[in-house]
Formats: sequence, C-alpha cells, structure tokens
Amino acid sequence: MSCPFLIRWYQYTGDSNYLNDAATQVTNMAGYLQDTNGIWFHGYYHDIHSVNWVKWGRGNGWAMVTQVELLSVMPTNHPAYSALLDILRRHIAGIEAVQGADGMWHQVLDHPKSWEETSCTAMFSYSIARAVNRGWIDPANMAVARKGFAGLCRYITTNGVVDQVCPGTSLSSNLTYYTTTQ
Repeated sequence: MSCPFLIRWYQYTGDSNYLNDAATQVTNMAGYLQDTNGIWFHGYYHDIHSVNWVKWGRGNGWAMVTQVELLSVMPTNHPAYSALLDILRRHIAGIEAVQGADGMWHQVLDHPKSWEETSCTAMFSYSIARAVNRGWIDPANMAVARKGFAGLCRYITTNGVVDQVCPGTSLSSNLTYYTTTQ
C-alpha cells in the first residue's frame, strides 16, 4: 500500500529511487503472492514460508491499481518495465477469468458464493480500462471493464453511497473470516 505514495513522491521530487523502490516492492510481492493463474493471495507467512491461500478481492484490487499507476509513470526503458508489465498482464488475465456474469467480482475471488464486493470491482474495472487505454493489453478487454462498471452501478444509491464495500481486514488463513467480513 506504500507504492502509490512512492509513485507520487517520485513524481513530486523526480528522485528515481522512489520509483525503483516501488518497482522492487511490486516485483517482490508478486514473487511471493502471485499464483500461477495470475491472481494474488492476500498474504504470506514468512515464518512458515507459505501463502495464506485466500485470494481476497480488495487486496488484489490494490495490487492491480499499484501496477497500473507504476507503469503509467515508469519510462519504458526502465530495467523493471517488462517484468512489471508481465506481472500486470498475468494478473488481469486471472482476474478476468473470475468475473461474475453480472460484471462483479467477489470478496474471495475464486469463491463465487462469497458476496459481491464493490471496491475490488471498481479497482479492477479502472485498472483494466487504464491498461487498455495505455495499449498494454488488447482493446477487447475494455468489455470486461465496462461490464464491471455496469455491475458496480447497481450498488450505488441515489445519494451516491456505495454499498457492499469490505472493511479493512487482517491476514487470516480462515476462509470464513473473509466470507463473513462485511
């Protein structure tokens, strides 16, 4: 979650150390958390060298937003650019595979019986649209983003309140913890 700040601080100061730090953080976190299907696990237990086995929607949303924000300011000749673009493309492919028929994504991404969560749906839709607009992925993927935005609109009240937003969570290996946090 520090990467959006590092990215903005890089833009403000012009000091590439902040950009490099953000790139290193994303690369390292993907190394620990990104599954073979592209989706990220919520956390990693360093003491037992294991992920927590839960693919939390909101955590994946923050990771994906960070990736598109980072790539948006990173020069294409940066040494980490290609690796970061590959991480993003795999992440998007994984996320697209678990989108619900109504455009929403779930609190636990690979458990369609978990509740539909709006913040991850918003972050995925934004990130996919940005990736299309920047030319990083095929324009056909915009349909996925539009479907997500349309699904999200069902949860915005006439007063502008967004429902079905997950509160912050701790790290857990208990699936029920995630599916009942609402």
